[in-house]
Amino acid sequence: MNKQISRVALFALVLLAALIVATTYWQTWASGGLAARQDNEIQRVAQFEIKRGLIYASDGKTVLAANVRRKKGGQTLYFRTYPTHGFASQVVGYSTDGRIWRPVTALTSPALPAGVLEGAWNDGTTQHVLTRKAGRFRLFVPKAWGDPSRVSKYAPRIRRVAPIRVARLRSGAFVVSTRLSVPSQALIVPSKRRLLRPGAFPFKVRVAKTSRQVRVTAIDPYGRRGRFTLSFRAP
Repeated sequence: MNKQISRVALFALVLLAALIVATTYWQTWASGGLAARQDNEIQRVAQFEIKRGLIYASDGKTVLAANVRRKKGGQTLYFRTYPTHGFASQVVGYSTDGRIWRPVTALTSPALPAGVLEGAWNDGTTQHVLTRKAGRFRLFVPKAWGDPSRVSKYAPRIRRVAPIRVARLRSGAFVVSTRLSVPSQALIVPSKRRLLRPGAFPFKVRVAKTSRQVRVTAIDPYGRRGRFTLSFRAP
């Protein structure tokens, strides 16, 4: 009888210890992960308690996003409204100076995960923008010139990805051709070709008969420049 009681008591102690370990784990080490879950209702309510600023279009006058204040359960909540509508397919850009833009993180719910400072959530009809810091937001046409999702973080860097070919014309001038690559949208000089998609592209230019170099410049939509020199031998 005493052995059975001892076994039951030991089993109860094991269960109690497991309960203490599990409770400690969820309240300490796992608390950050629980708070960061996008289905955390407490986090969602906390987001709606933030009075966010207005978002304007690039003309500085058209209001793209505003706040509607509502009181629920003794709390003052702020809900986003989008007066212009129809911008769900646009790319949201973020900037601190209004000159250099970068794409906003895409979210799967109207809540910012831990460590994410700004984000955009598309519910199928409307683009919702959330932020934890001051800045400027702007909507861009996808794949068009200036789309921040197609512009590199730094100034465009040109690379040659194919051999250089040189042909001499009757006038003595040369036609230099090759393939170059740039990780960003860019205007290529001297060919004056505007690249809307990053990656490799054919390059061909005519140069004077006394020249043995071609200076290539890539200018991204924000005015940053990358330079590259093609050196060749006359055939």
